[in-house]
Amino acid sequence: MIHRFFGELLLAFLAKEICSTSMLVDAKTRLNASTNGERVYNVSPTETEEDMEEESEELPLTSKVVYGVVIPAMAVVCIIGNILTILSFVQDRKLQTVHNTYLMSLAVSDLLIGCISMPFYAVYTLMDDTWPFGVEFCKIFMCIDFLACLDSVFTIMLVSYDRCMLLLQGASYSIKQTSRAAKIRIMISWFIAFLMYVPAIVFWDVVRGYSVVEEEDCDVEFYDDFIFIMATSVVEFLIPLATITSLNIFLYTLILKRAREAPGNKMADKLGKLDGDKDKRNMIKRERKAARSLAILVSVFTVCWMPYTVCTVIVAFCDGCVPADLYEAFNWLLWGNSTLNPFLYAFTSNQFQINFIRLLGLKKLCFSSKRVAPKEMKSDSLPD
Repeated sequence: MIHRFFGELLLAFLAKEICSTSMLVDAKTRLNASTNGERVYNVSPTETEEDMEEESEELPLTSKVVYGVVIPAMAVVCIIGNILTILSFVQDRKLQTVHNTYLMSLAVSDLLIGCISMPFYAVYTLMDDTWPFGVEFCKIFMCIDFLACLDSVFTIMLVSYDRCMLLLQGASYSIKQTSRAAKIRIMISWFIAFLMYVPAIVFWDVVRGYSVVEEEDCDVEFYDDFIFIMATSVVEFLIPLATITSLNIFLYTLILKRAREAPGNKMADKLGKLDGDKDKRNMIKRERKAARSLAILVSVFTVCWMPYTVCTVIVAFCDGCVPADLYEAFNWLLWGNSTLNPFLYAFTSNQFQINFIRLLGLKKLCFSSKRVAPKEMKSDSLPD
């Protein structure tokens, strides 16, 4: 259904582009005729020039074709990946841990982006920034998009915090970090994200008394308010980036310290500290895996969010300084983070992988569950 929707959408806009191109050629012909002194009926040179200028601002045909291929692929992968994550969590009790509770919340916010943000904004992009769904739905769309994006960022911070607590608290982690506490943190993150954006999106033009968004366009009313944009950029990007980067550096330092003290080096062997060596080595391996995951997380988050955030700040005080095509590309790069998140988190867990294979009906093709599942379950992700 999804690929058919985007396929029909692409064909429709290709047809529209061909029609608009022929109209532009006809307009140029008539304009040249009028300037050469020939008699042309029902043509205003001024109107024709305006139409030509409007046509020149449209998204190029090549860009529409690229977006028509890339956007559906992103949306489908995002939707399937996050649905698999949610279904696996709901159906498998072994996955219902504190850590995976955060991944569940992350999958919900990313699924909203895949189901709402990507498809409707695809229509808006391919229609040359024309919003055909009305002002009311535009606000609903913006509320869902901004809410889901911000909560996705907050949840990434919670995941990093959870990994940090696991390494610091060790055996007491399961006692101190409960599912109830995790759910409370998740609800708080959704509530803060709601307060930051939803009232502003709904009531900004009402309070100001007029709208700055053009007719048939869909944008937030505060896009030109530099102070508000700067404040939200700090909360939405700079603070999360600083937080997960600091946690990653701290975890990496802690893991290096533990690795030096771990059994297996000559000094430890001389002292006869051989009891429990295997368990400690396994713990070090798991900690290193967690550190690598967080390092990848920081890199992907920075690459996906920084270009859009910087451009948004620039546009707030210098409208037109950022090319429209570039800004659109950075917007889709930001949403690409939601497509990648299942691969960065859930797909790295052996237990999640077993459930994905089962849900996709690929168990017989991949491996026999009797041989592989017990081994995989023992080496699953870090305990909660």
